[in-house]
Amino acid sequence: MLQLEALRFSSAIAVFLAVLFVAISSVMAITALFEGKTERPRLLPYLDNGASFFELFTAVPVIVTAPLCGEFILSASQGKDIIVWQQPDLMQFTKFGAGEGSVKSVVAIGNKVFTAHQDHRIRAWKVSRSSENVFKLVDTLPTAKEYLGNLMKQSNYVETRRHHKHLWIEHADTISCLAFYKLGIVYTASADGKTKAWRTQGKTSHSLLGVLEGHKDVSLNMVIISDDVNWVYGGGSDGYVTSWEGNDDSFTWKWIGETKAHQMAVLCMCMVGEVLFTGSTDKTIGIWKREAYGKLCKVGVINGHEGPVKCLQASPQCNVGAGFMLYSGGLDRSFRVWWVPKDEETS
Repeated sequence: MLQLEALRFSSAIAVFLAVLFVAISSVMAITALFEGKTERPRLLPYLDNGASFFELFTAVPVIVTAPLCGEFILSASQGKDIIVWQQPDLMQFTKFGAGEGSVKSVVAIGNKVFTAHQDHRIRAWKVSRSSENVFKLVDTLPTAKEYLGNLMKQSNYVETRRHHKHLWIEHADTISCLAFYKLGIVYTASADGKTKAWRTQGKTSHSLLGVLEGHKDVSLNMVIISDDVNWVYGGGSDGYVTSWEGNDDSFTWKWIGETKAHQMAVLCMCMVGEVLFTGSTDKTIGIWKREAYGKLCKVGVINGHEGPVKCLQASPQCNVGAGFMLYSGGLDRSFRVWWVPKDEETS
């Protein structure tokens, strides 16, 4: 069974490399296509399947996450193990994992790896160079020290549902995603409707900095931080995107408002400058421009997927014909590459 899963994953990696090769070739082709053009293409209000210049269908289940960690690629799917693959030959190097339930998200920060799990916990791992690159568990968030410091005070408990309470420092439901902030902060979004910020370095490493409140009855599926690090956006199961304004000096966050982004749940997001992309269960990708005070204005929609859009990644480095590349993966088992033109207003 393990050999079969390894074979399936190897096939997925091979397919992914093929996609990258075709994407690079397509970028070169589009560059040639737009050479000599003087008029900038405008952002279309709706982009249909014709805007996708490459798509790939595969029988391999979609991988939950696959971040880079130095010389390795980490992958997690539906189990509790994280697989470590060597580059560039993509040979399986090792695997690690702990806890109950599947891994929901993975983020790599320097020589540390943070994993979010279905058991409501975050785990911190460190690469030990002296032990042949073994990933060792160094902490579980919230830490035992934080638990002991909050355990005895009744005011530290919050009610999640009738007759059920838990400490305010912990998530009350499955953690759906992780996002890293360059000042050494990891954000976690959960099905309990809350986004939490954790310190990842310094003397108080792995401690909780604050809680970004949302609706109690809405699961947060995604959290993302703007490039200028002033704004935090959370995608919810109700189709809304919640906005918070952050203060770097005091490490506090103020709720700004909500934007109805989709008719169904927001599953994924990515951001390029002031442009935010949202993927949804409704099979569409929304294009939004960030305006004053972090507010979002809808400027376009991408159609084409035949199932929920599960992951998004933009490539601002691929500036082609006054636009850039957008990659999307869906539960229709397709991986699509889009060229998104820049409008004068979103430049």
